[in-house]
Amino acid sequence: MSINNYKNLEINKILLERKNKIIINDKSSTDIDNTQILLTISKNIEDLGFLFTKELFNTLCHQKKKNLEILYAQMVPVLKKMVGAHVAHKPFYKNFPQEMISLSDLDIYLNAIIHYWTNGRWAPEYAPQLRFPLENNLYLIKQINIGSFSDFHQIFIEMLKSKGSLSSSDQALLGWYIEKSNPSDLIEQLPESIPSKETLSLVLSKIWEFHPQVYVLVSKFIKTATDILRLVTSLSEGDISLASNTVFRNFSRLERRSILSLLNECKNIEEDMWRYPGKWIRIGEKLHPGDYSEKFPIAFQAFQKIRNGIKVSTFNSRIENRLKDKDIINVLILLEKRPGELARRLDHLLRLFPDSSDEIVHSFSLGVSQISSPVLLQLSAHFLHRDREKSTRSFFPKGNIAKIQVVEKAILPLSKKICQDVVSICDNELIRRFHEKPDLGRVYIAPELKEIIVPLAQRSSSQSLKTYARGSQFTVDGKTNTIRAFIHWKNILGTSTDVDLSLGLYNPDWDFVEHISYTNIRSEKFEGVYHSGDIVTAPDGASEFIDMNLIVLREKNIRYAVFNIYVYSGQGFNEIPECFFGWMEREKPESGEIFEPKAVANKIDLASPTTICLPVLIDLFKMKVYWLDISLKSNPNWVNNIEANRNNVVLISKAMIELVKPNLFDLFSLHGKARGTLVDSPEEAQVRFGINESDDVNPFQVETILSEYL
Repeated sequence: MSINNYKNLEINKILLERKNKIIINDKSSTDIDNTQILLTISKNIEDLGFLFTKELFNTLCHQKKKNLEILYAQMVPVLKKMVGAHVAHKPFYKNFPQEMISLSDLDIYLNAIIHYWTNGRWAPEYAPQLRFPLENNLYLIKQINIGSFSDFHQIFIEMLKSKGSLSSSDQALLGWYIEKSNPSDLIEQLPESIPSKETLSLVLSKIWEFHPQVYVLVSKFIKTATDILRLVTSLSEGDISLASNTVFRNFSRLERRSILSLLNECKNIEEDMWRYPGKWIRIGEKLHPGDYSEKFPIAFQAFQKIRNGIKVSTFNSRIENRLKDKDIINVLILLEKRPGELARRLDHLLRLFPDSSDEIVHSFSLGVSQISSPVLLQLSAHFLHRDREKSTRSFFPKGNIAKIQVVEKAILPLSKKICQDVVSICDNELIRRFHEKPDLGRVYIAPELKEIIVPLAQRSSSQSLKTYARGSQFTVDGKTNTIRAFIHWKNILGTSTDVDLSLGLYNPDWDFVEHISYTNIRSEKFEGVYHSGDIVTAPDGASEFIDMNLIVLREKNIRYAVFNIYVYSGQGFNEIPECFFGWMEREKPESGEIFEPKAVANKIDLASPTTICLPVLIDLFKMKVYWLDISLKSNPNWVNNIEANRNNVVLISKAMIELVKPNLFDLFSLHGKARGTLVDSPEEAQVRFGINESDDVNPFQVETILSEYL
């Protein structure tokens, strides 16, 4: 796509959000010096937490005044939205937190009652109090650099090459890119293979929709009936993970012929279709395969068997029958033909047949070269700790909702030798693969990356200022005395919408101590722990804040703080026009405005079809934030608030802290061993893997990690 920088806001918007870069098309002129104007612009964006790099600053100094004005007008709204400063934050108590210190319990109670009686139309109007400028040197400035069209296109090339699922926001962005692309350019940019089947279905459906003239050139990517199922699901705007049901759309005669033709050419379609019989029955009702029984007989016969319930012998059914007979020899003979299935069943087989552990591991080793890198990485992390017993096990079911299932039933640990053997097989194969990639030279890997999870499955991840995989942890600045969390939302058109921000406080044993919520907006036990007041409707937008004094809480033996967000009025987050959560790290909470953009540590958009979200938990002893991004649907037996969900929240929080997933340190270490020489300091390195945006590779380069390092 050839796009002029100043005429197409979308390009720089995407680059700013994804890469902290902007494209400058107009040539600089040394005859122009607009340093004074640029200094003013720099000060304004610094208040939002951003700063130009020296290279970009020097380039912009020599731009025309008009170009700088246009750039500023385009850039600031994007930066504001990234940190949540694009809205007016209107808490119930506009002088928060000072009013929570000075008001009596009776005043607080009466104000809340009148607010509820008037259905949110009344709020107290206290005279604004003087606020001193923000005294806070904690915030980390995010630098904006010069970008290029190559940087822009690379975002989408990496999405196509990603070996993990994409988030819903990434899927929407990739769909936009395909729609706007020149079809011939797009075909040239497609990689030889698209590893993620979900991404493949999205790409094919968007080309089908917007560039049907070149669809035949990409149909070669379809290999199985399930590929076609995902394609039809994507064309129907359904869940391409296939975890939930889809209402399939009607198809034109030409579309029906095309889909049946593709299906007719696939191998073993009957067995593949029996993995999702209900979905295929519904699809058959839309495709009318009987109308094309002579032209596509293989597809027609498969639909006939599915519709009439004529089961075929599947690979999994043969495996299950031999497992029932305790026939491990023939189980392994079958699984050696499908190493990926053996990898997924490995732990289960080792538990079922402990006396055959060596034979099972040997069979696994024979097919390891055919198993995908993400699966090997997950197996390595899993078996690294399988010789230990855990109190909980947690699972993230496939789908577009960030659900979690926690099982409080421990499984017996496996022998240390078996675990070490599996880890060694996985790691050696990964090193062999990575060795084929270009040399890295001297490599430094920051130890902090041990706490950042590899972002393998992003399909249900929320869009955020800084994106992390669930279970990742990162450090709160040691000078932070107060964490100020915030939510902002706006009513659904014509309907009152009530969103509540809550905080649960727990001791080191996870015993509940106190909550801060609309039912308890001022802590009776801890100084400096306040809620800014409950708001029950937000026609013009509303915000709620919670201040948490870290020093006081640690002194009182509070270790865990879990933030909860509830839609009290019952709608899903996805129905609300805008709803987001974030937090600021403040050294002196009484200075500055209630909302200070440059103090925002992170911001996360809430858009899941659920009514409860657990965004983060904080370990106050370790000064660590755990990234949760967990969505829950309210149970009809519960009241939708923090008091009713205490036990459930604790169970999930404990499971997330104990979560065992591959981390970035281990992944990058395998690359360092395979492709370079590991060094002990960043100064010695040619390539730095770290946690800062200035590092060559950092956790926020999700697409790069999934495409180039897996």
